[in-house]
Amino acid sequence: MLAANLDAWAVLPAMMPRQIIHVDYVVSNVLLQGSAVSGVLDFEFAAPDYRAMELAGALSSFALGNRLEAADWPLIEALTASCFTMVRFREEELRSMPVMLMRRYIVSFIHRAGRWREGLSSREHVIERWTDLMWLQAWLASFGSELVDRLIRVANYPPSA
Repeated sequence: MLAANLDAWAVLPAMMPRQIIHVDYVVSNVLLQGSAVSGVLDFEFAAPDYRAMELAGALSSFALGNRLEAADWPLIEALTASCFTMVRFREEELRSMPVMLMRRYIVSFIHRAGRWREGLSSREHVIERWTDLMWLQAWLASFGSELVDRLIRVANYPPSA
């Protein structure tokens, strides 16, 4: 699985937009005022990366974090549409979303495993991240193509030939 993701990551288009991204876009780092986002906290992991990784993080944290057995398409589409009010992702960025999501979950697992080895996290947290990773792999096998199709539809890109 790791090798397959490395291979997929290596062939992502070199011209895909890169920028400094937050990288830790999770529920606990978002401030709300009523139902509107009023701020984002915790930029300790901010770094240059593919900008589509920010959308992958948002999808991971806000739409996929509950390990849904079926896809919550209305939530995924609403989250994606709200992201599009700030950034107009290119079609190749949206097509790369399964790879971006796998990368996010793999890095999260490795991060947690490293913290466990340093005595900063529990073994249970490592197992939880591994379980999340296995769940995502199965979820993408079932819904990955539909996810890409829906992201492209939300972005109003014409279907590819």
